[in-house]
Amino acid sequence: GWTQRAFDQSGRYYPFDSNMPPSLPHRANWLDYDIDTPLTVKGLAQSWNVGNVLARYNLPVTACYSSPAFRS
Repeated sequence: GWTQRAFDQSGRYYPFDSNMPPSLPHRANWLDYDIDTPLTVKGLAQSWNVGNVLARYNLPVTACYSSPAFRS
């Protein structure tokens, strides 16, 4: 997966694609990112846009789903 390309042997993160986040939330093991993947740059922007529309029209949120796959 993407984690083998994004982390060096000491566990330092190096984004290799402009859609990858510049930094990641801390995880005890870098392999955990394969299970709980971060939002991409595009995904973060999309989530902000959707949230703004929901707030503008006072639409209630009862559930939120996202894809578990890291795609660029």
